[in-house]
Amino acid sequence: MLLTAVTLAGCAGGRDAAEQANQIVYIDGETQSTIVADVTDDLPAVHPQTGRRTLMPGLYCNSCDTWHSSPPIEVLQRNPAARQCPACRSPLTNTGPIANSQ
Repeated sequence: MLLTAVTLAGCAGGRDAAEQANQIVYIDGETQSTIVADVTDDLPAVHPQTGRRTLMPGLYCNSCDTWHSSPPIEVLQRNPAARQCPACRSPLTNTGPIANSQ
C-alpha cells in the first residue's frame, strides 16, 4: 500500500515516535505546498485547513532537496520512471526531512 510505504525519516526532533509514525508529508495539489498530516488510505486526503481533498503523499528528491507529489499507486506499479524526480531524474524516496507545514 502506498501510504504504508510513504513514511517519514526519523528526523522529527522532539516529536513522539508514535505520532511521527502516523504522519507523512503530503503535497497540496492546488498550492504545491507541503503539509504534515495523519496517514490515510483515502486519497486524495482531506486538507485539514480547507476541508477539500487536495493532498497526495509526497516523494522526496535528495538531489534537489524537494518534495514532489506522488502519482497514483497504479502508475508507480506500472512505470518505474514515475519514481524519478521530474526535474533531475534522480530516484525519489519515501523518506526525507519533515517539511515545514504551510
